Amino acid sequence: SVELVIYDIMGRVIKSFNIAAQSSGYQTLVWDGTNENGASVSSGVYIYRISAKSLENAEVFIKSSKLMLLK
Repeated sequence: SVELVIYDIMGRVIKSFNIAAQSSGYQTLVWDGTNENGASVSSGVYIYRISAKSLENAEVFIKSSKLMLLK
């Protein structure tokens, strides 16, 4: 299972995506620049955290990085 959460610079959750299962390899997810309520968020720097849990041995991969939203 895969979870992707987008935070603002203050650490508040902006949007979260939960995907049940993914095959290995490159995958694509498009964020339309809205929050959980569907309201458009402002341009700026955001942090994303992706966590993926292996189905074979229950190991969890977690990575965080910055992203920039430009309108």
